Amino acid sequence: MAVDMLRSSDYPPYAGGPLPAMVRQGSYPFRDLGVHGMYLLEAFLGPVRDLAVEFRGTGANPNLRFDEWSASAFGEKGIGRLQISWNVRPMQSRLVIQGTKAVVEVDRFLQIVRVSRSLPGPKFVGMILTAFFNAVRDVFRVPFNVLRFATRSLKPSPGIRLGAELFARALHEGTEPPVSPAEGRRIIELIESHCGRADEARTQELEARFAPLEPADVLVTGAAGLLGRALVKRLAAEGRSVRVLVRRAPAWLRDMPGVGVVVGDLGEPRIVDHAVAGVKRVFHVGAAMKGGPGDFEAGTVWGTRNVVDSCLRHGIERLVYVSSMSVLDAAGRDPSRPVTEDSPLEPFPERRGAYTQTKLTAERHVLEAVRERGLKAVILRPGQIFGPGAERGTPNATVGIAGRWIAVGSPSQTLPLVYLDDVVDALVAADAKPGIEGRLFHVVDPEPVTHALYIEHCREYLGKDLKLVRVPKPVFLFLAWGVELLGKMLKRGVPLTRYRVHSLRPLANFDLTAATRDLGWKPAVGAREGLRRTFTPRGA
Repeated sequence: MAVDMLRSSDYPPYAGGPLPAMVRQGSYPFRDLGVHGMYLLEAFLGPVRDLAVEFRGTGANPNLRFDEWSASAFGEKGIGRLQISWNVRPMQSRLVIQGTKAVVEVDRFLQIVRVSRSLPGPKFVGMILTAFFNAVRDVFRVPFNVLRFATRSLKPSPGIRLGAELFARALHEGTEPPVSPAEGRRIIELIESHCGRADEARTQELEARFAPLEPADVLVTGAAGLLGRALVKRLAAEGRSVRVLVRRAPAWLRDMPGVGVVVGDLGEPRIVDHAVAGVKRVFHVGAAMKGGPGDFEAGTVWGTRNVVDSCLRHGIERLVYVSSMSVLDAAGRDPSRPVTEDSPLEPFPERRGAYTQTKLTAERHVLEAVRERGLKAVILRPGQIFGPGAERGTPNATVGIAGRWIAVGSPSQTLPLVYLDDVVDALVAADAKPGIEGRLFHVVDPEPVTHALYIEHCREYLGKDLKLVRVPKPVFLFLAWGVELLGKMLKRGVPLTRYRVHSLRPLANFDLTAATRDLGWKPAVGAREGLRRTFTPRGA
């Protein structure tokens, strides 16, 4: 009588460079998965005579314009419905076939089938028996299939795999392919008119981003983040005309007079060049803070490369680039030696993770452009930035897992903190101070704050919301060893390794001579006062 296909998905993040079809085309999701759904519906319902399609964008992924698709297909034997989402979690791939004697549910991720038959006797008893026996079967079938998948004896996407195999064999043997060109063209014609509407809307939206801009004193990337927002407000308060480049414009930006907003991705060369053109100075604060390797590649590496290239192309007076302390060697450093701007860099960034790896690559690109291409740039490496808005951020030597904070090591270890407003002071100084092009500065509060003191302030502010577990480092190392062993057995990468545990140790013992003497910076607020301003208890 009816067939429902429920499918949710996710795409690898846009990793920078010219916009791929996934980003350019409004209809890409339906062209990608909707066509499979149409074939599935027709397998049960016969040829589709009429198709109605609706789509919308939630804005969850700025690079995927329309991420919710719904279609109703009217076939010879019944009605088919497609519901395709890039937001529903946990992800699902299910097929529900509804007949007059049974309902069949196919879980295409777990690769199991559940059949609910119409049994004789009272309806309610039949429903209970059917659910019970299906549940008993799942107790055995699900773990068995998971084991088969982990050992690679159960292959993903068997239908697509079989179709590709049959098509290749037909080409090799000179026989008819499993699907004729005419049949493929028929399905494409069926969905094309609906896809055209989404494509046209996306094209108009992308082109509107390149509208002419008023000249501005400065461009700030990463303005939607904690530091970027504070910087934009400071520059605007000083009377400077500001332009920002953001993936999506938050409400507070839209309400700020004198701030021009360019919407786009740091990874896209064309939109970055559009944002840089017509400004005198650039604060490059933006970088990826979460996500997969592609997110970090686009937001940090490609983003920095695009900003550097555009600054050189347009003759920018100065670029102030915000790097990170994560580029330094944390696991192998000698605690007795002061940390300076010349301290060793991370020798194994790939072991630390995507954030460290991409920040180190980006910083090296800026320094290379300074040396070899004449880029006028100043680089800042702030410590752990805290302030209002970052109360729930985990401090160094702490890992957030499943709503809990796992603190590793001694509570007496000190943290490389720096208060938000003090970092903004350093950025403004790096922009204004003459004769420091090509220099690199560490920006850390000189007053030590222990991990225990920071956690105490967090506890006063967060109360019962803070769930903290303190684990001795040897115990966490043993856990990391077990995770590594499991990863080797399954031949998969793991998020926790012994090297990362060693790298959790916070940097300490900073020599801030360069920042105080050459940059002319010292904290106006300071870490202790910053803690009070940040973690004032609720209701106080």
